[in-house]
Amino acid sequence: MGDLRQRILAQLSAYSLSNHYLRVGLELVSEQEVEGDTGFFCNFLNADQMWRLEAIFEEGTKALGLTHDQLRKRAEFNFDAKLEKANFESFRALLRAASALRSKRFSVSLVNSASLGDLVGERNGRRFAIEVKSYIYQGHEWAGGEIGSQRDKWRDRLTHKVSNEHIPTGKKQLKELAERERCGARLLLVVPNRSFITMWFGEEDFRAIYDQLKCKLQDAQIDYLCFLKDSFFYDCPSMS
Repeated sequence: MGDLRQRILAQLSAYSLSNHYLRVGLELVSEQEVEGDTGFFCNFLNADQMWRLEAIFEEGTKALGLTHDQLRKRAEFNFDAKLEKANFESFRALLRAASALRSKRFSVSLVNSASLGDLVGERNGRRFAIEVKSYIYQGHEWAGGEIGSQRDKWRDRLTHKVSNEHIPTGKKQLKELAERERCGARLLLVVPNRSFITMWFGEEDFRAIYDQLKCKLQDAQIDYLCFLKDSFFYDCPSMS
């Protein structure tokens, strides 16, 4: 596996948008760092994953009304300093979120301050402050056993993450953004990364998480808790 980094860089040229955004950052990652997290970096050798990433870049920038050069010039979307997993997952989550919101008849735009929420959206004349949170499921955390019991454990983990991290941080960001941009609604959008575990999550799981956290969301003045799974958008309560 000693040539893993070189294989990744060699194959990256086949994917024009990924090459545009990621090459400089990947070149700064050492072989030791690549081999220390093969679960992440091997995704760049998976053709299916890479074509999905190309689509995310294309659809996300279209939803934001930006060119690829315009997006890459923004500090939060520029990986020239080094490609790091957490920042990459946040970047990918935001583009997926923008595309999904567009499919729900939102027009969306990026916020200029990194200290505020991620997006401002508008739908049917109503303005939304939108905070996007990524959640990375780690494959090594899979403990085996019956699918039903594992599904309950994963749902509990996601509930805990949203309750103890996403809502407290999102509360402040959404409040500031809503006041600055005169938004009448606040939306927290959670984007789990693509993982084998999410195939067992359905609308009833996301609805159960919302029901459990409804009071905490109300206390935080967050109007909507939404989840994005692949191309499916689950909004709680429903906006349709």
